[in-house]
Amino acid sequence: MNTLKTTTFAALVLAAGLALTGCSNTPDVTATSTPSVTVTDPAVAPDETQAPVEAPAPKTGDILTVAPTDLGPSQRAFPLPDGTFVMLDRYEPLPAGVQDILNAQATAAIPYVPNSGNTQGELDKPYNDATAFRSATVVATGKNIIVVYRVQGAGGCNGSGPDPWTYTGAAGTCVAFPSAAAAQAAAEANVAGRQDADTYIVVVKQG
Repeated sequence: MNTLKTTTFAALVLAAGLALTGCSNTPDVTATSTPSVTVTDPAVAPDETQAPVEAPAPKTGDILTVAPTDLGPSQRAFPLPDGTFVMLDRYEPLPAGVQDILNAQATAAIPYVPNSGNTQGELDKPYNDATAFRSATVVATGKNIIVVYRVQGAGGCNGSGPDPWTYTGAAGTCVAFPSAAAAQAAAEANVAGRQDADTYIVVVKQG
């Protein structure tokens, strides 16, 4: 009897040992850690774009192929005969050559026809032409304009004869002059004492 119990007990111990051994060989899933994954942002390329370089603001005397639309209040893009534009400013002297262009334009705009007659319409025509040219040139240049031109009719004062010279805006007891040069000198003298004299130009019709 004792031998059987011992054998049985030994067998139980052996079976238990085998069971424990089997359990210890099973991997512990819960003990395995989950690997961490780090997401790296792609490198940001440097911004190689540059702010556009602004063109310098046009100044008096600059020649432009296209008239700017963002001019200052005192600036004008004056059209030249070749289709380009020259920058003018109300408070600055005219660039070289512009005075000659204006004089030529006045000559074309205010025709003089000697002995054209003495009807009121013919006598008034030079004045009306000069006034219209003056208004258009004020807009084109931004300047105050005085136009020296030749009238048709009798003179008599300042040594003037028939068809004397005068200028727009002339006032006084005698506004007739014997020559364009005399009328121009009178117009310039009239402007010289003004506070805004730098805004005026005298345009002289030729012939």
